[in-house]
Amino acid sequence: MPCKTTSNKEAGFSLIELLVALTIFAIGLLALAGMQVTALRGNSHAHGVTVLTALADGIIEDLWARSGDDEVVISETAGAVSWPADFNDPDTAQEWNIEGAGLCTATYQVTLDTPIVGVSTIVVEVASPDRSITKQILKRTY
Repeated sequence: MPCKTTSNKEAGFSLIELLVALTIFAIGLLALAGMQVTALRGNSHAHGVTVLTALADGIIEDLWARSGDDEVVISETAGAVSWPADFNDPDTAQEWNIEGAGLCTATYQVTLDTPIVGVSTIVVEVASPDRSITKQILKRTY
């Protein structure tokens, strides 16, 4: 019967190997946490832009719904917009504190006969402290 030989090498992990593996795992978790923070910031920024865009679209819809001979679209006007829109008093500024976007203001500017005669260009800008949205529409006038 052959004699069994025993090895002096132990099976398993040493303490140093275990510490190296835990260190690599911890670095991976920190990177994952950093990506989560970046994703949350991006989501917050996107929410703010969406809120400002929705507000600007609401103002634009109000302007588009007006007739082509409405005082707002046939006179060169620049001013602040209150919401619900009161375009007849353009000097009245109103601010909205909207969750995710902060304190928002809206302004508009009407330029007659641009780019062609019989068309007004209306630029609407909605701004918060850290971002702004500008939209431009063309409205036929008569």
